[in-house]
Amino acid sequence: MSPALPRLKPLHALAWPAPVAAFAGGAVAVGLITLFAFRLHLNLATPAFLQLIVVVLLARHSGFRVASAVSVLSVALQTYFLVPPFLSFIVADSHNMIALATFSYCALTVSRLSSAATHQARVAESRRRDTEGLYEISRLVLLMDRRIEPGPQIVSMIPRVFDCESVVIFDSASTTLAAAGKAETDFEERARAAYVTDRDEFDPTQHAWFRVLRVNHRPVGALALRGGEVSDAVANALASLVAVAMERARSFESESRAEAARQSEQLRTAVLDALAHDVKTPLTAIRAASSGLIEAHVLDPLHEELVALIDSESARLDEITNRLLRLARLDARDVRVKRGRLPLEQLLDQTVTPARERAPDRIIRTRCSQSDLAVLGDEQLLSMALSQLIDNALKYSQPDSGMTIAAERKGAEALISVHNFGIPIPEADLERIFERFYRARDAHRVSGTGLGLSITRKIALAHGGRVWASSDEQRGTTFYLSLPLTEETAK
Repeated sequence: MSPALPRLKPLHALAWPAPVAAFAGGAVAVGLITLFAFRLHLNLATPAFLQLIVVVLLARHSGFRVASAVSVLSVALQTYFLVPPFLSFIVADSHNMIALATFSYCALTVSRLSSAATHQARVAESRRRDTEGLYEISRLVLLMDRRIEPGPQIVSMIPRVFDCESVVIFDSASTTLAAAGKAETDFEERARAAYVTDRDEFDPTQHAWFRVLRVNHRPVGALALRGGEVSDAVANALASLVAVAMERARSFESESRAEAARQSEQLRTAVLDALAHDVKTPLTAIRAASSGLIEAHVLDPLHEELVALIDSESARLDEITNRLLRLARLDARDVRVKRGRLPLEQLLDQTVTPARERAPDRIIRTRCSQSDLAVLGDEQLLSMALSQLIDNALKYSQPDSGMTIAAERKGAEALISVHNFGIPIPEADLERIFERFYRARDAHRVSGTGLGLSITRKIALAHGGRVWASSDEQRGTTFYLSLPLTEETAK
């Protein structure tokens, strides 16, 4: 981190002595000028100009009031010592009266202008230093180490630049306090209270500011400052800078987590793809051997039963492998969605027919609200997604219960639902059952891989749709697949 700006001197360190001392010095100066002019018998013009210089200098460095008081004293001294009759306050000559009045007017006017110009210069200098300090804080914020929490880094910057006695930052996201300088417990608690009450405060007794950190009008923490070269404008600007820095750090942290999750997902997809391909070759050989032994009819009943079990389980393993391959291709976006007009009535019929053959004892009803209801999608992929939902319903529904598969229009979308009565899904699991390999707590009673519903969700997302479920013991379980309608159907 680069070095901060050198410590700035406070304004009062640049000011001249206190008003009383300044007036005393001015009085001595104009008194000496008057005394020399009186001793040397000078006319009024020379000492008047010298005294005017003294008044202007006082106005520049000590303010209008001190300069005005010294100018009044100058007029009195000129009248008493330098204007006939001498050693009296009587002015006999009208010319001298005009000269004294002109001197008094010029002294007061010049004092006022000089004092105003000096004040404006000091304000400009103060603003320049504030701008430099805020720029330095902004630069240091950009150079912060993103691997470290922003709070402790920022509180170490502000005292070096603005010479603050105490700095405290409260971060609402982590509920932590970062402090620098003489930060007592009470000061830290007041910083926390500023965030809780969502109110900015200034304590003149401690010369302390308490500012709420806001991002898009939303409080995210609080900043407390005490002492140093801090003004109200600087406190507000620092609060904005700190809020932006903390939000920037949070955004970077979120991006890092998202990138790590993406890379992890890519690695997992690659592993699944490689594993599925490696398993496919020996599995094909096992199925071919077991099927050949069964067809040869050379085994006794016991051995034939064992070989049949091998053939059945290898077929199940083959299906798991196929699902892994499908999921890997969907994750890697290797599958191209061949979009075309697909009537939902046709999709339901061609998907339900194989399910009825697999479960002839189950009643499977279909219903389509419109004969012309159609979506724009890939027939093979959508048939696979619907088959997964139907297979899931067959597995987890009661053996003597029926199943209803319906398609209807909902706005600009087609809604396909698969309803059955069976093992209810806990509410906490309704969102997670679409995650890969996740199975609800009661689902372990039935054999499964935890891949089918994740494949369905991937297919739905690839078509710009979505999938969800609802379940309770009285109304049963329903899985929903929502897909965009074709343009002519949506009209």
